[in-house]
Amino acid sequence: SSSILGKLLAARMTLHIPILYLRNTDTSNRTLYLCHHLMVVLVYGAGTLRARAHFWGSVAALCEVTNVFLTIEEFFVLVQRDEKKPSNFRNVNRASFAVSYVVMRLALFPLTLLCFAYDLCTMPAHFKDQLGALELAVYPVALVAVFGLSIVWAKAIFAEMRDILRNVLATTPDNHKSTTTTTKA
Repeated sequence: SSSILGKLLAARMTLHIPILYLRNTDTSNRTLYLCHHLMVVLVYGAGTLRARAHFWGSVAALCEVTNVFLTIEEFFVLVQRDEKKPSNFRNVNRASFAVSYVVMRLALFPLTLLCFAYDLCTMPAHFKDQLGALELAVYPVALVAVFGLSIVWAKAIFAEMRDILRNVLATTPDNHKSTTTTTKA
């Protein structure tokens, strides 16, 4: 149910906050991550307690699919597996993260916001009257804020993907030079 998802997401974000301080992250990024985590805990935590508009919270939570790939990448970073030439598995994981990021964050958030607005405009008054400031103001503001953060973070993600593609294309068989040498008699 969506209330279970809300509780799990709020718990995950709360537990992930200390990890922000264990990683070698610059202060400005750590501040953005912390704001993101606290906002998610506030919105999902309050939404779960109020038991209203769970569907929209659950739809927005689909963005967390990207964390499957992000967690695998964090594992590589935590175990200091920063190879000069990343493994194919790591490259596929990073590419999967980028693709899921486009679909589940850059496309999902504006679509969710539009559908949520449409739902508010067309819902019967007796349902709308049950909604409070959290659902009518904080939810949309949180979606816009997280979408904004996603746009900011997309720049770094796509720069990394460009570098990965360059490395992969540079190591294709057509680009290898012959390594055989001739010996003099």
